[in-house]
Amino acid sequence: DTSYGMYLFPFYLTEVDPRNKQVIRKIWERMESLSLGSAAESVSGAVADFDRLWKGYILATMDVDPKDKRFPDVKNKWGKGPLELKDKHKFKVIKLSKEGTGSAVVILEGLDASYYKVVNNQQGPTAPAITFDLRPLIRHAKVSIQAIVCYRDGRREYQDWTDFPERLFCLDKPADNFSSLYLVIACSEDQRKLGGPIVERLAISPEPSSRCRSGVVTLTRRF
Repeated sequence: DTSYGMYLFPFYLTEVDPRNKQVIRKIWERMESLSLGSAAESVSGAVADFDRLWKGYILATMDVDPKDKRFPDVKNKWGKGPLELKDKHKFKVIKLSKEGTGSAVVILEGLDASYYKVVNNQQGPTAPAITFDLRPLIRHAKVSIQAIVCYRDGRREYQDWTDFPERLFCLDKPADNFSSLYLVIACSEDQRKLGGPIVERLAISPEPSSRCRSGVVTLTRRF
């Protein structure tokens, strides 16, 4: 827990729903119970639908346009400026190879989130079709996967990949070709209940071009 995170999550709760104004009091009341072993457990028990709230909070704090203005400006000795969170996350960069491969190890230790930036330089008719293999991650009930896709034509889309076994991109198609993609993979379960960290591999692999002719349906939200 970093100091900015300890402040931002309670602030986010009260901003999302005015009915949560008493949430800080509830958290402290639960912390007084000797049966609780962590601050995370006290927070999750103080609010309704904690999984949904945690998922929304993680997206808001990703600090990537268009989700980079959720929190107010702060004052410092140089004047007033935005609350910079992006550098705090230390995005792990995955550079797609010419063949369309890439990977990273995802480690989630309880109430946690990991941030990734996928960079793609492949475009044109020779660009490969690729899939993000999400099956190792979605087998964990409390894991969420959210993306902001920055397409080469300037579009930006929020996409919720939670519960999807894979995500296919046909990079030879201009409408599907992204220059960069930001991922946040989070867990909304307390570490004690997990029994240990979640360690899984996020793999990006090339796919036969024939898959792009069969049609793919995805749920997206455009900004």
